[in-house]
Amino acid sequence: MKAFNRFFALTLALILLASLALPAAADDSAPETAATTYTITIDKNEAGRVYHAYQIFTGDISTEELTNVKWGDGISSAGISALCTLFSLDPATATANNVAQEITTEADAKDAADTLASSNGLTNASNFQFQNGTYVLSGLEPGYYMIVDDTVLGENANSSLSAYMMRLVKSVTVTPKDSVPKLEKKVSDINDSLQATHDTHLESADYDIGDTVPFHIHITLGTNIDQYESYEIVVTDTMSEGLTYLGNMSVKYGTHDLDPSCYQVTTPVTNADKTSSFTIVFSDLYQMKDTSGNSVVPHAGGNLLINYDATLNEKAVIGSNGNINTASMTFSNNPNGEGTGKTPDDSAVVFTYQLNVNKVDQDENPLVGAEFTLYKNDINGEWHAINRFTTNADASSFSFTGLDDGEYKLVETKTPIGYNTIEDMEFEIVAGHNTALDTLTGNKVNGQIELTVSKDTGILSTTVVNEKGATLPSTGGIGTTIFYVAGGLLVCVAIVLLVTKKRMNIEE
Repeated sequence: MKAFNRFFALTLALILLASLALPAAADDSAPETAATTYTITIDKNEAGRVYHAYQIFTGDISTEELTNVKWGDGISSAGISALCTLFSLDPATATANNVAQEITTEADAKDAADTLASSNGLTNASNFQFQNGTYVLSGLEPGYYMIVDDTVLGENANSSLSAYMMRLVKSVTVTPKDSVPKLEKKVSDINDSLQATHDTHLESADYDIGDTVPFHIHITLGTNIDQYESYEIVVTDTMSEGLTYLGNMSVKYGTHDLDPSCYQVTTPVTNADKTSSFTIVFSDLYQMKDTSGNSVVPHAGGNLLINYDATLNEKAVIGSNGNINTASMTFSNNPNGEGTGKTPDDSAVVFTYQLNVNKVDQDENPLVGAEFTLYKNDINGEWHAINRFTTNADASSFSFTGLDDGEYKLVETKTPIGYNTIEDMEFEIVAGHNTALDTLTGNKVNGQIELTVSKDTGILSTTVVNEKGATLPSTGGIGTTIFYVAGGLLVCVAIVLLVTKKRMNIEE
């Protein structure tokens, strides 16, 4: 009996199976006697939950203990036999007190509750009623009760069940720990004309077509993770057509780099809407190991970070619609058995832009025969050619697609015959975005360039004017006649001078 009393002294904090509930607070508002009945209050302000209580043991409550222990009316004969088998007792001779003395640890209590639930060992359920944001069950006799969360969550619900709870009744309030994990999709961004390193874990970014885009999936575990013997999560990642999964995946749990054997990554598949999807499967978080082979144990509120790369490809959407990457996660949501829930979708978006160049003469007529090269400046001040461009049918306009923010230089590399080459034009693309493309501007740095911008389409446009060269006299024109006339006059003058000189010599 002393061992039994010690057991209930230890469990007065209301033993929780799998630690799903916080320690209960006793209601001392009224004196309690042997004739007093009690109330269990579940602090869960969520309508639609279903909780049942089953009296496993009954007896007398004396201060912090339950004495004169007998079987309660919530356990069936099958349940009694199952508990006796669990603790290697003879069902024909074992008493309620004998069984109760075997439950000395929280692990014992969890084993007992799992056994009762799996053996049809429970009967005479008492129902909790939802009142003013809590679930209440009153009129309970002294005893030891098992509380079961029998809520039907439905497929892919973003919620979880609480584990079985054991309560020594003295009018208690309990808070079930049934939280769910949270998933956030993020992306890193960089202005490579101005920055050497990325800004990480953002809602959006912008990139040049062909750039590598670092994506992140941040998972925060629920506060009830320690109530599970195993815990599975499956992340589904879906990319729009303009993004291509590149790989380079790494996973961290807190500060631990996880060994790749802890998870499996499926090959991306193309969906009917031209998106592509792949999954990252963690079959059991309790089997995690770091890259040195050391076990990594998940804990309440723990952080799991998944990093990988994608490429912004030639099918990228230009402008404010962006290129979307969405992730969601299914997770174990029943510590008492099978079941999964699903987080809401969360997305990050990648934007990219386009430069349109219209070529005209000084009379604003389309001018063919020009060629342009667009260069981008990097953090080291070096200019790199961007080769992505198209021309229209008459080759008087040019489009450079898939541009990031940053510093650019437009160079006329071939000038139409008879026109003057334009000096290099430098400009800057500046974008502001969070979950959406908020602002887009094109700022002139030098040269004749002037940009107009459509934020929705993501297009920056400019008109470039080539002027004709100076007109000079041509061979065979009036200029030659002038030379002929002038030459004739000079010959006549020379003859007159020669004749005059000869006469002067004769007269002498």
